[in-house]
Amino acid sequence: MSCSDGIKFPCIALISWQKQEGRNSLPWQKTHDPYRRWLAEIMLQQTQVTAVIPYFQKFVERFPTVEHLASASEDEVMANWAGLGYYSRARNLHACAKAVVEKFSGRFPLELNKLLELPGIGRSTAGAIISAVTDKPVPMLDGNVKRVFARFFKINEVYGTAGFEKVLWDLTENNLPQEEGRAFSQGLMDLGSMICTRSNPKCLLCPVSELCRAGKEGCPAEYPIKAKKKAKPVRHTFWYVCTRGEAVWLEKRTGKGVWKHLWSFPEGDDLTRKGTPLPTVFHEFTHYKLTASPIHVLDAELNESDHGGWFSREDIEQIGIPSPVKKLLLEEVFGKILLA
Repeated sequence: MSCSDGIKFPCIALISWQKQEGRNSLPWQKTHDPYRRWLAEIMLQQTQVTAVIPYFQKFVERFPTVEHLASASEDEVMANWAGLGYYSRARNLHACAKAVVEKFSGRFPLELNKLLELPGIGRSTAGAIISAVTDKPVPMLDGNVKRVFARFFKINEVYGTAGFEKVLWDLTENNLPQEEGRAFSQGLMDLGSMICTRSNPKCLLCPVSELCRAGKEGCPAEYPIKAKKKAKPVRHTFWYVCTRGEAVWLEKRTGKGVWKHLWSFPEGDDLTRKGTPLPTVFHEFTHYKLTASPIHVLDAELNESDHGGWFSREDIEQIGIPSPVKKLLLEEVFGKILLA
């Protein structure tokens, strides 16, 4: 349950702080265009601002309007997203752009219920978009906001549980300002990112510290309450790196699982083909750790399929490739093997 005891969040103090100390010159803040604000919100999900900026700039240069994005090929979208991670966001981004063009003639709806009908847009993202574009106070609840509110009101529910989510949404809806929704929503995100950080929060610099329950009791780092972490399982696989002339064979991943619709090496769970070992690749996902053992094999042992193809060094810049796969391609395949 919440321990708010009737305390109200000091919205005016936060808005004032945001205007003076918050982030006000990010690329997507230069416009209230719904397309760009939507694009930024999707990219910012589970990703740091510093990592998003170059991707955002590259995306709007390549796809300046929602119509450009909707008409692009899947490979074009994935190629421009590759490296940003959480690739389901890119697939939903493409699907959402098509839906906006088909259902709303290329104009993003700014009604909550209509935004929620679009692929990849949830309640918090919809609220952030509406606030950013219209300046209306609308509830939103990203990771930073959850941390700020969990500490300010000293929420004793475990993070991520249904009880936690309900309490936080109730508090968010009941602690909105009368106006200036844009600065308020941005202020909450800035406060969580710059001051009320996961570790070592800077309480002395916080504009709402006088009323913060966890801060006043000297225990902000204990909130939000987290469930005990389980050790991530490790999955091992073999990557079969097949080369011919100046090209490498890649296959588009289909079905369920990570890296769906991205290009990667053929793989297997056991060493069924003999070849020359390449440096082991380690990569961590949200729910498990991957150890991949790449093997350079002869192309005669390759079972060519309809969903694969031969790619040159120039070709790989035009398709979506996961970061660890692209790193191996650039450093080992095109950097050493095909130069030998």
